[in-house]
Amino acid sequence: MTEEQLALLRRADDGLEIAQILIETRHAADVISHSYYAMFYAVLALLGTRSAETSRHSGAIPLFARQFVKPGAVPRVFCRSLHDGFSERQDADYGTDFGWTPEDASESVRRARQFVAGVRELLQRQGDL
Repeated sequence: MTEEQLALLRRADDGLEIAQILIETRHAADVISHSYYAMFYAVLALLGTRSAETSRHSGAIPLFARQFVKPGAVPRVFCRSLHDGFSERQDADYGTDFGWTPEDASESVRRARQFVAGVRELLQRQGDL
């Protein structure tokens, strides 16, 4: 694993840590955003193992699906988590509905933790971590 990929995983961990802190301060929209970014950075680290790099969200999600979900390397639910996280992050960052609840925030962190842990597990199985 390259230094860049390790740095991306550290960013994913940082995003999860920040999201957890923000849950405690009841900033639900920011929690949702940081939770998604934790997943995004984990995906970028994973894509880097296949030289399928991209910095765009619109490119990373289909690459992840094609390279890892479709062949069965990760469960399909991970693709749904990433899609949902992206959509929620868009709404939380740019939408006008400010009705995000603490429960929504907690669910986004739970989903992101599961996702990042799954990526780490795959990297370990592949011998990249």
